[in-house]
Amino acid sequence: MALTGALECLATAINKFMTQFGAYLNTDSDGNMCWSPPGIFSLLSLLYDSASGGIAEKLAILLNVENTEAAIADCEMLTNLLITFTDLTFVHGSAIFVKDIEVIGKDFIKNAGKFYDTTILPLQYDKKGRAYKSINAWVENKPTGKIEESFISNDFKQNLQLMILSGCYWRADWLEKFEYYEVKKDVFTVSDKETIRCRMIKLQCAARYADRDDISAQLLCIPFKDPRCGFLMILPRPRISLKEVERKMLGKDLHYIYERLRTSPMVVSLPKLRAESTIDLRSTLTKLGYTELFDGNGAFRGIFQINSRFKVDGFLQKIVVETGEKGTKPPKIETVKNANTPAAPNVPQNRSAFNANRPFMFYIIYHDRKSFFPLVVGRVVKPV
Repeated sequence: MALTGALECLATAINKFMTQFGAYLNTDSDGNMCWSPPGIFSLLSLLYDSASGGIAEKLAILLNVENTEAAIADCEMLTNLLITFTDLTFVHGSAIFVKDIEVIGKDFIKNAGKFYDTTILPLQYDKKGRAYKSINAWVENKPTGKIEESFISNDFKQNLQLMILSGCYWRADWLEKFEYYEVKKDVFTVSDKETIRCRMIKLQCAARYADRDDISAQLLCIPFKDPRCGFLMILPRPRISLKEVERKMLGKDLHYIYERLRTSPMVVSLPKLRAESTIDLRSTLTKLGYTELFDGNGAFRGIFQINSRFKVDGFLQKIVVETGEKGTKPPKIETVKNANTPAAPNVPQNRSAFNANRPFMFYIIYHDRKSFFPLVVGRVVKPV
């Protein structure tokens, strides 16, 4: 299959996975949240590679693949694509921690690293039988070096047998020098009962934009320095809740929506973004019917070189997203009491306004002429 065709197949698989998996994931939290569909897609592909029976059939449907060879091809394509990104940082990696690494098959360990960017590591216990320190040590050093808080707490379940972890970090600056750029504290309306003051970035730029009646929201996409990647925001109209817009987005073709955005001169205000989430994926997978992952009934015999009934004690993803305040190093105008400080320009009447001063959804997207899929999906309810 040609490279372009293979990438289109990967994009289709990830988009379908995001739609199905994300519909259940979004019900687990009302606050700030972000997750990486490719990161979870890759880990579930690895488990599919070792599964048998009914769970293998169900994972194939969720991943939109016909067989393990197709899953491997998708994950290889994803890895090869990510290393081509320039002028940004998108690092992701996964680890499977096991109580007794000697029972893990050599082929599984080899394939995990070669095709799925996943490391198999032994759990190391303290005197109280807890393994959280060895897990947190991996997170601090791999895959990002940017996740400073602990992945799991010291009261996490003792006597772990098998933990599956995914870690992702995104950091990028915008593509263009903004025509006008200002940073100051302003009001962000969290809810009808709560407002906060947070650091807001105010700018003028040309960006892809639409105001859609079918989802009662404005959409804006600002490109990053690698123009194949963009920051797509979906902002509910005033007095429309984020939950309502999320509900209306269920089943929508995000690629179709993106293609209908049109470049427009914009006046934009958005909070300085640093989103961080740790998501326990067990509840989502259980809701989807994948209980075999956690019951220890030997559905993943391809992992082990001897008959084993190890069960998955945890399936977590931690992700950090940071966006720069700048484009390509524009002169920044700070709001200070100084007669020499340039005044904000008058807003031309032909510009559309996008004021993200209330909760919104966002997607960090990859796109080229034929392919489109999300690298990160999230919501900002209360800027941090």
